[in-house]
Amino acid sequence: MPHIFGKTELSVAANNISQIVGEEKIFAKTISVGSKTNLSRWHGNFPYINSISGDLRLSDFGMNDLVSESMDAHISLSDSELELKDFVISIKGHTLNGHLNANTAKESFDLGIDIAKPIELPYIGRQLETFDTGGNLSAEIILEGHGFIPKETSGVGHIKITHQFNASPYIPIETATDVTWTKGVVSFNNGTVKAQANSARFSST
Repeated sequence: MPHIFGKTELSVAANNISQIVGEEKIFAKTISVGSKTNLSRWHGNFPYINSISGDLRLSDFGMNDLVSESMDAHISLSDSELELKDFVISIKGHTLNGHLNANTAKESFDLGIDIAKPIELPYIGRQLETFDTGGNLSAEIILEGHGFIPKETSGVGHIKITHQFNASPYIPIETATDVTWTKGVVSFNNGTVKAQANSARFSST
């Protein structure tokens, strides 16, 4: 039972969710959220919230033709430290794993995405009539920086992506690059693109 200025827990669940946003259909069979907080540790000034954590789980969810069996995540906020961990999306038995750490006082962050075993995607971004972008994607992305406003943020990272297009499943395209950004300007450095024995280097801003 919740107590004023004590520990409070809340759980919410919903079934068969479907929503049209623009041209996109977003859906989920089940959504469950569980959270807990200690009101005695909340701040006296806006935004007040502190010492809160929660778990999110979705099953059979997706958007249009992209369907995932499940998504799980744990998020917590304590004394300006925001943490997202145990973030896992499962697609046909393969998983996308991710994490995010941010300090709202220092405006710093680091995040990572790892797709060790390729996940099957019907298309990338938006379906095109002229080109089939679907295939099997694996990736490793690491980013860290400062600032939460796009025009003021800066940081560094590394991106490595391998995609096997449905049109050429035996020729994986491997792309790897270092990335930096300052005040909205993004630069790719020491980039390489490989397709079997062929390769090319690139850098751009």
